[in-house]
Amino acid sequence: MAHLLRETKPRQKLAAVAKPILAGIASSVLFTVFTSASALAAPTILIAQNYPLLAEGSTGSSVSQLQATLKLLGFYPGEINGSYTAATQDAVAQFQSAAGISADGITGPSTWAKLLPAPGDVATIPASQVPIDPEPVTAQAPEDVSGPPILRPDIEGPAVSQLQRELTTLGYYQGAVDGKYEKFTQEAVRAFQSDRGLVVDAIVGPSTWDALTQALGS
Repeated sequence: MAHLLRETKPRQKLAAVAKPILAGIASSVLFTVFTSASALAAPTILIAQNYPLLAEGSTGSSVSQLQATLKLLGFYPGEINGSYTAATQDAVAQFQSAAGISADGITGPSTWAKLLPAPGDVATIPASQVPIDPEPVTAQAPEDVSGPPILRPDIEGPAVSQLQRELTTLGYYQGAVDGKYEKFTQEAVRAFQSDRGLVVDAIVGPSTWDALTQALGS
């Protein structure tokens, strides 16, 4: 009996030591699993770097979006035709110069970041350098799979700010340009979609972006 008791005590000590170690390992595994799951479930935040690199010769609705933005800012007087011509390149270079970045006429991440600043950013172009009285838009943008991102309610980012600016120009939105796709922006999108005969779902996809570009050019 004494022999059995002597064998039992070391086992009890080993169990007492191993128990917290195993519990710690289990906690670490669970933490890793839940952290990974949370990361996978986290909503995607749109940033300017998601836009494609554009240069002379590029085509598509991303170019049309660029041209429409430059026209709203007063730098581009030409047609919104989805073609990155010399006139578009000159407008980009003028904007880049006014924004204080390399004026190479190529629209990359730094240029998109200036065109579509994050919510809360202050203006980076002095008012004295912004052209006055831009000519009205006259052409409709073609559709392309490389176009602007799809926006859904409650998302945030610079693309939402651009959407808000365009809706403000068209008279559908009177709120703050804050990059937040919340109630008033959703209502403005629904009103615009209804007026243009689109599906009224507050989701800004290719058809809504194209309709916005067309409306800005009318």
